[in-house]
Amino acid sequence: MLLLGIFYLIPFIIIFVVFGNLCDRYQEKRGLPIFIALLLFFGLKFLATFLISYLTMNFSDSFDPREIIIENIFIIHIASFFAGFSSAFIYYRYLKIKFQHIHQFKNSEIENLGEN
Repeated sequence: MLLLGIFYLIPFIIIFVVFGNLCDRYQEKRGLPIFIALLLFFGLKFLATFLISYLTMNFSDSFDPREIIIENIFIIHIASFFAGFSSAFIYYRYLKIKFQHIHQFKNSEIENLGEN
C-alpha cells in the first residue's frame, strides 16, 4: 500500500497541482493539459515497467526469471518513474513556453490597440 501511494498517488497529486498552477498562471483551460500530462506520465511508466519485465522474462539466463523481477521490483518502479517523470517534465516545459508566447502575443495586441 505504501508503494501504491509513493509511485501512483503522489505523482498524480503533484502533476495535478503543478499543471493546474501553470494553467492558472497564464489563464488557460486546465482540463486537457492535465489529462495529457497524466496520460504521458502513467502511459510511459506502464510501458517502461512492462518492457523491462518482458525483456527480463525473455532474455534472462536465470532458471526462474520471475524471481529476478520480484527481487528488483523497486528498481523497476524507480526506472519507470524516471521515464514517466521525464516525459511529464518535457511536456511541462513545452506548455510553459507555449503559454508564455501566447501571453506575450496578447499583451502586444493590447499595447498595439492602445497606440491606435
